Amino acid sequence: MFTDERQILIYYNPDLLAHRQTVAHAQSLAAHVEAYAFEEAHLNQTRWEEILELLDVADPRMILNEVDPYFQAELKGHDYDRLSWLKILSHRPNLVKSPIAIRGDQAILCCLPQDVWKLIPKKADVL
Repeated sequence: MFTDERQILIYYNPDLLAHRQTVAHAQSLAAHVEAYAFEEAHLNQTRWEEILELLDVADPRMILNEVDPYFQAELKGHDYDRLSWLKILSHRPNLVKSPIAIRGDQAILCCLPQDVWKLIPKKADVL
């Protein structure tokens, strides 16, 4: 869907140390890593829908940082429909709480930099 099995694609917020650490960790594990800042990736609603499907997340709010000042001021307490949350993700991707790593048809929300290991096949020579 997004990448082949030999490549890891990471969307992240370069302003956050933990996100940068996830990218560095992935680069130390695999030869083919492409990292894109959320803001620069220009992910549209369709792409976010695909990412959520890969993550097996039904509710877009599950990947948002609810303690973010913008979320607290503008979004907290609102009951938006799925399409509206996808639109919010498209316009405010830095609200995503953790980097998203994708390899082939697998994706994970990397709450810890080491979570990227979940995408590495048992045989390290595949990457």
